[in-house]
Amino acid sequence: NASKSIGADINKVILAIPSFNFKRIPLKVSVEVGGVVTIDDVKEAVKKAASTKIDSDLALIQTVCVKYTVNGITSRRIPINERCNELTVNIDLLCADRKLAFDLVSCVNKAGLDIMDIYLDTYASAKEAAIFEQTVDQSVILLKIEYQYTTLALISQGIIRACDKIDIGLSKMIEALVNECHIPTEAAVDLIQYNARLDLDVYSKNPIHIWAQDGQTKTMSEQDLCDSIRPEVNKLLDEFELMCKPILQASKTTVIITGEGGEMQGLDHLLALRLDGEVK
Repeated sequence: NASKSIGADINKVILAIPSFNFKRIPLKVSVEVGGVVTIDDVKEAVKKAASTKIDSDLALIQTVCVKYTVNGITSRRIPINERCNELTVNIDLLCADRKLAFDLVSCVNKAGLDIMDIYLDTYASAKEAAIFEQTVDQSVILLKIEYQYTTLALISQGIIRACDKIDIGLSKMIEALVNECHIPTEAAVDLIQYNARLDLDVYSKNPIHIWAQDGQTKTMSEQDLCDSIRPEVNKLLDEFELMCKPILQASKTTVIITGEGGEMQGLDHLLALRLDGEVK
């Protein structure tokens, strides 16, 4: 579908692995330096870290250099050309569920595509949105809301500290709208993502969707739409409040919504009221 849309063949892809059973293994690796630090010294540290034995049910997805220490001075910047005898690198091994990772790689290969690189989805989202840079003096909860589930990632001091998967997403509110109004799933998805302004006090009763059912023309207003999905929206907010509030009470934390749920209008405002904190 993407090839047709852009009018060109796609031969290689970047694969995002769901952070299911994610595990972070922090390491501190030291290498001898022959005068000044070079990129080869960093590569040697990464190579040593990657040789670390991990559990058989895990697959190593990424080796992430967190910070560097030379002459007793620590920095997040690679100390290229710094004079020293030893370079110490704090490295995180980011691992995913082995079976899941291998199954996904197999799917991509069977589709006739090559894989350029592999990342954990929460790491990729955080990197794309420059979230790591925002966590120097605060924590960030990344809520990746998808159709069937939500991934919650806690990021602080430039590190993904933990991930958890919640079996709740957009599907329940989509199902509620489909069952009540008997409209196609695709139409329900579009209405919820682009027409439901969840945080209004007063909703318009003007038609926003018209369809035919059993020979009759039916209409739906914004009021009808939000009334239909409100119970499921509240369940979603209840779950997020339960998961996020203890973290917000422990330290200064911002919540960021991404994934398909990030397109829902007003969800950030409703969650901010529940958490009494910043939600973007």
